[in-house]
Amino acid sequence: MFKNEKLTKVNERISELEAKKETLQNEVNEILEAVESSVEAYALGEIDEKDVEKVKALLEAKTKEIEEVEEMIAKVKAVRKTVVVESIPFVKEARKKKVEKIQKEYDDKAKEVIEARNEFLRKLAELGTVKNKVGKANAEFNAVMVEMGEQPSVYGATINEIAVISGGYTLERDCLGVEENVQRQIYAGSVPNWLQK
Repeated sequence: MFKNEKLTKVNERISELEAKKETLQNEVNEILEAVESSVEAYALGEIDEKDVEKVKALLEAKTKEIEEVEEMIAKVKAVRKTVVVESIPFVKEARKKKVEKIQKEYDDKAKEVIEARNEFLRKLAELGTVKNKVGKANAEFNAVMVEMGEQPSVYGATINEIAVISGGYTLERDCLGVEENVQRQIYAGSVPNWLQK
């Protein structure tokens, strides 16, 4: 991941300021309660007007401090926007390099897959050649039968073949190849249980 130290510092500063604002707001809420209590105490003659004024002055000071913190948050967010705009080319370059690296990895793996596919097809052709030997054996058998004056066999001997593609009749795991939809699912990352080691 692209790490932008400037942006990290600005975000930290914003978090600090927002935490400070929240603390001040809590203090203001407490002071507001104190103002209510002091006005009531003043009305009852428990405190004099100077005490009420002190609480009001403290409230004004904290309110002003909140305003100053809010202004600072706005300024720091403006700086953040500038840092983000400055960072975009670097972030794009970092992404480009990552994508190039991923593309190379993909291309290398695709070559392996294509070679494995080609090897599979060569082996499938070899298996087909072996399967076709039964036809030759049947032809030789029929030639001998005809030579001996017997009827040739209408049905030749067969071997137990494995289905190339399921076609919905054979389980995929019991076939030589797989249907297109299975290939697409695997390519998308959904590997069937029978294929996992």
